Amino acid sequence: MIIRIKAPPLPAEKIFSRVVCIILLIFLKKSNLFVASLLAMTCFSLFYEFVFYQDFIVSLCYFEYSFYRVESDIIEHQKGLAGIEMSLLVNTVSTQSHHTNAGFRNPFPGFKETKITDFFKWKIFDSLKNGKPQKPKRYYFEIVENNGKYLRENKTDFTVTWIGHSTLLIQMDGMNILTDPIWSERCSPVPFAGPKRFVKPGLALEDLPDIDVVIISHDHYDHLDRTTVKKLGKKPLYLVPSAVSKRLQKWGLDNYKELDWWESLQHNGIEFACMPAQHFSGRTPGDRNRTLWCSWVFRGEKNNFYFAGDSGYFPGFKEIGQRYGPFDLAAIPIGSYMPRWFMRPIHLDPGEAVQALQDVKGKICIPIHWGTFDLADEPLDMPPKELLHNVDKLHLPRENFLILQHGETQVVAGNH
Repeated sequence: MIIRIKAPPLPAEKIFSRVVCIILLIFLKKSNLFVASLLAMTCFSLFYEFVFYQDFIVSLCYFEYSFYRVESDIIEHQKGLAGIEMSLLVNTVSTQSHHTNAGFRNPFPGFKETKITDFFKWKIFDSLKNGKPQKPKRYYFEIVENNGKYLRENKTDFTVTWIGHSTLLIQMDGMNILTDPIWSERCSPVPFAGPKRFVKPGLALEDLPDIDVVIISHDHYDHLDRTTVKKLGKKPLYLVPSAVSKRLQKWGLDNYKELDWWESLQHNGIEFACMPAQHFSGRTPGDRNRTLWCSWVFRGEKNNFYFAGDSGYFPGFKEIGQRYGPFDLAAIPIGSYMPRWFMRPIHLDPGEAVQALQDVKGKICIPIHWGTFDLADEPLDMPPKELLHNVDKLHLPRENFLILQHGETQVVAGNH
């Protein structure tokens, strides 16, 4: 089935909104009343169809970053809560770790810190320049009708189903695992404004099989959705990076395990390992990098899966590949990468995604983080085209890059 999707708000509305925001930006530079400025922008936008408010919500994801480098690790073993065996790789040089007194910071030399003024430069001044890709008035995305019957009955096959954005249903060793689940209409702190879904979820929430494990990569609104998590309820085990559990606690959920980078646990025969990523966290301007971000490894009896979450390109991919690769399947983000001067530290572009797949020693790539929410300058349908362009340029087999349609299920390894 092909659906037609309405274009974003009219450019004239955005230009008018941003002219007023330039005035507010000047006010911001001349005073320390940062919160007052954000409130003023929010109030203004509420009267203009939330045109800039959507950008304000996106801004909660793009403020400031820092940097660190990884040192050698020592493997320790200890018993986790509830008798779960955990393997901890503890950083030996605390001053060089990803931990700070206030929270966490990013890895590896070369990471460039981006500041709030860069965000406003992108959202206001860059929008008036020529040269960025033109977004179409309509998008045409094919959606696979999936009622979930096969998925509810499957107990043996290793499968992946793309729900949309970074939400995948992984079936491995008889377990049903969700990654970064979001079924909400908007990725936003409020239901009436913020980046809106362009494509409905590929599988209805009520059609899911019973979920055993929910994986969270970080706490941004497009990866940790309060409404969806509360609907999934207390039955699944939630695996989250350090300090994210406080979000779950506030929402009344207590069935979780919190892991730091290089920590792992065994659950029902599958090893779940929390891996590094180059990104950041926060849900308000005041809690930047207070919680950790990560990628994940699922190591089953026969199959190995890597979920990159949300990340810029960094040397950690090679280390993950060396320690845990090769992977039968790797979910790699390919969207929200323009403009590169702003997005490069935190989001892979399609070419870097190909390199990341090779670094982690992935055999098959499932592209994620595209085609659902409009969070950057490139058109929603551009990332997979650029991905295949890079694949062809490197003379790699296209069949190793599975560009799924929303709702499509792919059997990676059958055990019939």
